[in-house]
Amino acid sequence: MTGKLATMLNISLLLVFVALAGPVCKAVAQEIEAKNYGGIAYMSGGIGLDEREQMERMGEGYNLKLIFAVQQGNFVADVQVTITDGSGKTLLTVVSDGPWLYAKLPAGAYTIAATHLGQTISKPAKVGASGRSQVSFVWAR
Repeated sequence: MTGKLATMLNISLLLVFVALAGPVCKAVAQEIEAKNYGGIAYMSGGIGLDEREQMERMGEGYNLKLIFAVQQGNFVADVQVTITDGSGKTLLTVVSDGPWLYAKLPAGAYTIAATHLGQTISKPAKVGASGRSQVSFVWAR
């Protein structure tokens, strides 16, 4: 009887844990929302497979996709991103909420500066009126 009581107690504790953890897990998963900075539409996120799939569905009209990672292959978030046009005008400056950032830019040539843990990487990007350009930023740890 003691073994059955211990098993029932363990099951009860497990059910309480699952009931309490459920709302916490749901709070972590967030809806991706399109944002605007000075007339430039963008969205960022991609933490976890669900968010990346959602961004791929929503990202059809975006002509630039940025990806942020470290050399070991892990994605990173909280990347400061600045996109400037050919004349040096800043079109977008944001902190990415995840390892992916999509933007809708006018066709043209841009410089993208991405800063993670104090290290900045700058890369050129050409964006067309159709299709999507992709630029990856990879930092040494």
